Amino acid sequence: MNLIFRNAEVADSKEISELLKITWLDTYSGFIPLHVIEAISKEWHNPESIKKQILNINVLVSVVVYESNLIGIFNAQIFANKNYYLNQLYIHPDFQGMGIGNLLLELFKNRYNPNSIKLSVEEGNVRAIKFYSNKFFSVQSKATEKFEKFDLNTIEMLWRKPNK
Repeated sequence: MNLIFRNAEVADSKEISELLKITWLDTYSGFIPLHVIEAISKEWHNPESIKKQILNINVLVSVVVYESNLIGIFNAQIFANKNYYLNQLYIHPDFQGMGIGNLLLELFKNRYNPNSIKLSVEEGNVRAIKFYSNKFFSVQSKATEKFEKFDLNTIEMLWRKPNK
């Protein structure tokens, strides 16, 4: 499989938005109501919001392309001292389970040499919790955020660079 990993461009905004809608429906429809997923996609995943993230110098947005189709996204916010917050790591459902997410995470670690990576994952997203746990992320805390009168229960996870 010939994959291209590159920085996102403003021209990718609409395709990223569509990818996020597809992955959110696939990932969360089992435990988040459809109207909440649609509202989140409308607010968080619209092309204009994505464009702002791509243009923000404190946010790294990378994409994975296969045969001219965008199939993955990695979005991390930069903080002081090489600490990052992973906002998004999503792979199109047709390409999940092929190691692409793992490759994206490893490429990020190799390129930016982070001291730590923090992220939030929905409590019902067992697959993602297992994925990050297998990558040595540890649970730090739990939180609840209300969206459209629905409780989004999240788990905060943290990875720290191993001491040498």
